[in-house]
Amino acid sequence: ISLGLVGSEMCIRDRCSQEKHWQPKQIPDTAGHDLAGVKLSVENSIGVKALARTCRPYLVEDTFLTMRPEKRHRLSLNSNSNYVECCQQPEYYKDQKKWLCGRFTRSFYFTLAQRMNHSQLDPAWIGKTFDDFLFRPQKGIASTRSHIPLTSTLTPSLSLELPIVSSNMDSVTGRKMAETMALEGGLGVIHRGQSIEKQTLTVERVKRSHSAIIENPLCLPLHATIGEARTFARQHNINGILIETTPGSNILAGVLTRRDIPWQRESDQRPVEEFMTPFDELKTAPRLVSADDADRIMFEGRIERLPLVDTDRQIQGLITRKDLRFLRERPYASKDSKGRLLVAAAIGCTGDYIERADQLAGAGVDCFFVDIAHGHSVVLENAIESLKTRFPEIPLISGNVATGEGARFMQTLGADGVKVGVGPGRGCRTRLETSAGIPQLQAIREVWCAVGGEMSIMADGGIRYDKDIFLALACGADTVMLGSALSGTDEAPGRVI
Repeated sequence: ISLGLVGSEMCIRDRCSQEKHWQPKQIPDTAGHDLAGVKLSVENSIGVKALARTCRPYLVEDTFLTMRPEKRHRLSLNSNSNYVECCQQPEYYKDQKKWLCGRFTRSFYFTLAQRMNHSQLDPAWIGKTFDDFLFRPQKGIASTRSHIPLTSTLTPSLSLELPIVSSNMDSVTGRKMAETMALEGGLGVIHRGQSIEKQTLTVERVKRSHSAIIENPLCLPLHATIGEARTFARQHNINGILIETTPGSNILAGVLTRRDIPWQRESDQRPVEEFMTPFDELKTAPRLVSADDADRIMFEGRIERLPLVDTDRQIQGLITRKDLRFLRERPYASKDSKGRLLVAAAIGCTGDYIERADQLAGAGVDCFFVDIAHGHSVVLENAIESLKTRFPEIPLISGNVATGEGARFMQTLGADGVKVGVGPGRGCRTRLETSAGIPQLQAIREVWCAVGGEMSIMADGGIRYDKDIFLALACGADTVMLGSALSGTDEAPGRVI
């Protein structure tokens, strides 16, 4: 629906604060700026939710609707008429001395939802990057910085307490970095510079590292040897193994911990049954045990692991003291609905990217990152369409782009977030080899002018100091991605020489 159609249906009267009379204005095709700042987003098939960012009053079909800054309004879509009724708490309008509500035509609503949040890039931003700005000090109102929330949107279904994402580079994000970032409230993106099997295994290990309940704990059968148990524990980086009666039976026979495994290699051929704690001596609990009860049972028994079983000894899960401590001490950690750490993974746009995505989805990955050097391309378009068709439930962040047109391109394809930055990073050679790119703050601001508030924006590259994170967020980014700033840390992959 075009603005021209809206203009032919209705008239907006805009009152300037300096004038005492109303000036009727017809909405032309290019007058999106007349109502710039009013943002509507679809909530469901019969309703919308509006966040008003302006305090200018509007007369819509002879009915006033006063928009207040940061005030949420609820609008209901009447399926039996051509109007969107305003069901907000009515505002008392002094000039009229009565309470007033608003009414929009359907076409006007949809045009607002698509166009009214877009604004033009101020020429002052052109050519600007991080070192071109300083923040002008003002009077502080916060008693302590620790009380300032940093929660930011990653995708419509995922949010981060710390708006920092570690880059999907082989020198930045492996298992340890992904775990650390999630524990601190951020997110790690496992790089794709490895085999599908290795990347999938890394995602599985991150998901298993911390959780409220380990739903499918790793098991070994009774006839396994101590040598096999030793190798199994080292391979999966675990300290305790549940022992089942036969392979695949899922019937708990006992528990074998590292303290039960002898140091002497002479015992490697002996069965684990001789060293494990048998079921009759174990402390167990039902599947729906509360965290407090689980903590009490483990303290009373002075144990580190609590198997969850049903009346038939079928294994239902596992709780560890480490995980309970994690829930208490790190409430801000990035967790999924099951209490497991969030982890993302990068996939490509060609070759085996569908197979890679399928394996990662099976491992429980929380978000796909589809990024190439030039995201505003047909190659990425085809990839996103395929991924959205096959994995509609997994959020997808795509990129990289550096223009408003590129961001709108991503939005049209259905991406849940967009990565902004072409060549600003210290380790990136895109600008050196192709001379393509836009100064990073200009790119962030241009993308915000195009899709700000409609999809999440991730600033990727060019951040060298802490203040650059602030500038990126202040200029429109929801999160930032760090690469070289995190490489070389203790959590990054590689060896210390």
